[in-house]
Amino acid sequence: MPNTNLLSDEDDIVEVVKPDCWDLKQFIFLMSIDGYFLMETIWAAKLHTTLQKINVLTDMPKLTDIQTKNSLDMGRILQSDKSYANIINHITLEMKKIMCNDIVKNNRKICIILDESTTLSQKTIKLCWSFLSNTSADSIKHAILSYLAIYGLIDHYLKNNLVAFVSDGASAMLGRVSGVGIQLKNMYPKIIVWHCCNHHLELAVSDILKEINAFNHFQFFNEKLYSLYHQSPKNSNELKMCVGSLKQNLIEIGKIFTIRWVASSEKTLKAVWNNFESLNKHFSNFAIDNLRNSKEISKYSGLLKILASVEFVKVNDACAKENAMFKNVKLATNKSIPKIISSQFFRSLANNLRSRLFTTQASHLSTVNDNQFKEKYIIQLLKDYLDMKNWPDDCDVLYGNENIRRLTNQFQIDEVSFVRRFRVFIDTKNSSKILDLKPLLNAINTVAISSSECEPKIGVQNI
Repeated sequence: MPNTNLLSDEDDIVEVVKPDCWDLKQFIFLMSIDGYFLMETIWAAKLHTTLQKINVLTDMPKLTDIQTKNSLDMGRILQSDKSYANIINHITLEMKKIMCNDIVKNNRKICIILDESTTLSQKTIKLCWSFLSNTSADSIKHAILSYLAIYGLIDHYLKNNLVAFVSDGASAMLGRVSGVGIQLKNMYPKIIVWHCCNHHLELAVSDILKEINAFNHFQFFNEKLYSLYHQSPKNSNELKMCVGSLKQNLIEIGKIFTIRWVASSEKTLKAVWNNFESLNKHFSNFAIDNLRNSKEISKYSGLLKILASVEFVKVNDACAKENAMFKNVKLATNKSIPKIISSQFFRSLANNLRSRLFTTQASHLSTVNDNQFKEKYIIQLLKDYLDMKNWPDDCDVLYGNENIRRLTNQFQIDEVSFVRRFRVFIDTKNSSKILDLKPLLNAINTVAISSSECEPKIGVQNI
């Protein structure tokens, strides 16, 4: 049985160190339903801190030992990783209920941000997982609605308050015929289906790499390097000897991945950059090694010509004119390597961003519906009628009214009331009056432009 005497005085509770995400009322409520000792609640707060730092629960016994040595009474419960997990599950369940009850009670606008992962990692992360029997659009939609219904976000509430659905461009998510976005749009016509802007940029850059062949030479070169050293311990040891003779540190050369794994590719680029002199020495030595067969000599000679070319290493004009040296390596011209034409690159970037940026479906091209959405909402939002800096010196008597009506209709907010508030805001030019439009501003800000909020913890595991 819990020691209820510890909960009798609210002043005692105020002194408790509690997580930042709990206010006093939530904390008291959690304690009243939780039934744990006061010191155990402090200990749970330490557990919350551990989870914030993405530490596994097995680290908690070490923290417990430290607190015990500091003469802190850790309570009288089993201090195992399973008991930690049970406490966290219990607290998060109650916090979810409190949060969702507040959302429903105050009719707050919500946006669904969705992403997926196939990781099998055992790391502890702060995400709500929903395991699916399959990855069809119907299964994903059913899982979303079922999960929301558990916490009182039922169909009637969603019709009035669900403002947006944001995801990456997977066909199951944003397919134009039966994707999750289309199915939700059919159920809730007012929602905005949005393709993550980060994925737009990623896909646009990927399109550039396909269009401009000059980028391919480095990827081809790196694939040769990877197969040369990763698949042969002998070659790898020889490279280490070259690095040692130059008194440098060897950085392992990995693979060049697609744009989706740009962080891993960055490590490979840095490895080639830092090992440049060592690679040059290794290739030079074995390109003239008579103990090698003709095929190996040809391979090393070809890699050397690519590595030590002006086109491969982007040097400034002064360096190229004087001695064309880079990291103590003499560079030579290699006309077989195509140059990157800056004007072509930026023109391709602009064209691909233009075709990608306002798509709301899995297709890489903007559709008629996408263009209508752009004209109806995006352009109006970019004009930002709610910012005084964008107002003309002589505002028309109806300035911005039509835009406010569109927004209130889209977000299902009282049109007449907010048009009047907007008129008062314009007439008085008093910045404090913008607070009267706060519900509309909150609804606009609820629409996420990126699904990246779902990905950081998954990305940490996959890199």
